[in-house]
Amino acid sequence: MQQNSNYPKFAVVGHPNKGKSSIVSTLALDDSVQIGNIPGTTQVKRSFPLKVDGKVIYELFDTPGFQRARRVLSWLKEKEPISADKRLDGVGGICRVT
Repeated sequence: MQQNSNYPKFAVVGHPNKGKSSIVSTLALDDSVQIGNIPGTTQVKRSFPLKVDGKVIYELFDTPGFQRARRVLSWLKEKEPISADKRLDGVGGICRVT
């Protein structure tokens, strides 16, 4: 993956077994995303870039479920946003799945 990217990055966070990986699989057009009906299928954060003609359009991060997703979301929202041109490896957005 490119170190200094000019494309948006989004983390998909939420409670365990609520469809985060299904959303990532659909939006990333990637059938390699592991999806299961048992909590804990996703155990580590994984990156899924969407490429068109070899160019990354955006990157999604599938995350394990958080027991306290609202607390994590609140903490992330409290952090001062950094403009995309100054961010090196940060995530540009968060999609909360409830």
